[in-house]
Amino acid sequence: CVRGHGHKNYVQFGNWSNWNFNPCLRSSQLAAAPFSSLSKHAFILLDCCNVGQAFASALAKKAERTVLATKVSFDPVEAVFRQAETPELLIYGEGRVPLTYTFLPDGSERLLEEDEVLLRPLFQEKLEYVKQVAEEGDLHAQATLARMHRLGQWVERSDKEALHWYRLAAAQKDSQAQYMIGTFYRDGLGGLDCSDEEALHWFRLAADQGHPHAMYQVARYYDEGLGGLAHSDVEALLWYRRAADEGESRALFALGGSYFQGRFGLEESEKEAFHWFRRAAKQGLAQAEFSLGLFYKHGFGGVEKSPEKALKWFRRAADQHYVQAQYKVGLAYERGAGAEKSDEEAIRWYRRAADQGHAVSQRKIGIFYHRGRGGLPQSYADARHWYVLAADQGESCAQYNLGFLHEHGLGGLEPSDEEALRLYRLSADQGFPYAQFKVSEFYREGRGGLAVSAEGAKIWMEKIPEDEREETRQEIETLTKEIRDSKGLAL
Repeated sequence: CVRGHGHKNYVQFGNWSNWNFNPCLRSSQLAAAPFSSLSKHAFILLDCCNVGQAFASALAKKAERTVLATKVSFDPVEAVFRQAETPELLIYGEGRVPLTYTFLPDGSERLLEEDEVLLRPLFQEKLEYVKQVAEEGDLHAQATLARMHRLGQWVERSDKEALHWYRLAAAQKDSQAQYMIGTFYRDGLGGLDCSDEEALHWFRLAADQGHPHAMYQVARYYDEGLGGLAHSDVEALLWYRRAADEGESRALFALGGSYFQGRFGLEESEKEAFHWFRRAAKQGLAQAEFSLGLFYKHGFGGVEKSPEKALKWFRRAADQHYVQAQYKVGLAYERGAGAEKSDEEAIRWYRRAADQGHAVSQRKIGIFYHRGRGGLPQSYADARHWYVLAADQGESCAQYNLGFLHEHGLGGLEPSDEEALRLYRLSADQGFPYAQFKVSEFYREGRGGLAVSAEGAKIWMEKIPEDEREETRQEIETLTKEIRDSKGLAL
């Protein structure tokens, strides 16, 4: 059953209109296929065909065209609009990846991958029909159009238009539409003013129908006392458990955190926390994956310490752009914990976290430039750039290192005891012992605009634990000597 279509964008094997048709493709059919009539940008659709990868790959090679294969019909009306089964589209050919619709953990909707050049002809020829039946009150069509406008998929992206269709679907008691309207009120989308009260109203409607993400939101509103609710441990725990029973990953994580901290009247239990974190992590929740990494790193809850397992879970969270996990992965490579030591890998992960504004990672990159490590050139100027980013966020060690550059006139700076003292004070006020030592030194020597003061020097020195004072003094002397020897070293 080979069909060509007038716009010559694709040729289809299978039956476009019969959802259950499952043809047996033969080599004779392939020989008769009108490949020559297709443009070089065309593709082949194996619609509702249970074919193997080897067959599809061979076909792609023979036809010199990309092959798309589906196990269920990819008729946009039958598969997408009717949502009878979420279609997975396997794409064979150079540069192609599997493509699927999915629901994210927070309940929003997104295409993981899309290729509009290939798929637009499949959808647009049915789009007017979808609009027509949506206006006639078809619930699935309304929900589909809402999702399309929310994502800008095949149509112009418009939160207002998405809200219009969500409201129509919600009027028919569609729980997903009710939940999405709640998120629109929560986030002030679609021209709506932010309103926790309205958001809670819609979350409750969806939660009462068993919508897991909505149940989690109701729990959170009781937990944080939002939407006009008084904080209630009893109600928060009740709704977290209801959502967790439905497998809601954030609710699972919340229960884990509650056991870890002993909240809601629960007995504190690291072992029980690990159980809930692991369930959430298995669903791919980045916060839970990061938490499992901490359990394996520190041996919480009786878990055997394992740097390798810790790095595995940190890496999974880091791959989802979880910034604290990216920093932990960088630290593991820098120290050789759970993986072979590699300054280059450490820098790569620190950069990912630093690009998201993670202050400690920014300071770490500054240190690598300061020392000329990991394949980076030794550069006080580049070190200064990263120290400034971290110091502006109040990172105490970066404030100290930046003060050190000002004191010694490095990185294009003029020597300035006054600016050095200002930065040392900021760091010292946060309890950083090296900075406290330097402030004491400036009082003792009367530098940075200070009058000589033995009392001031003593006050700051006594802030450093007595058993750390000598080690701190020796380390700062070493740092200063190496600067003078033009070697450069930072903390």
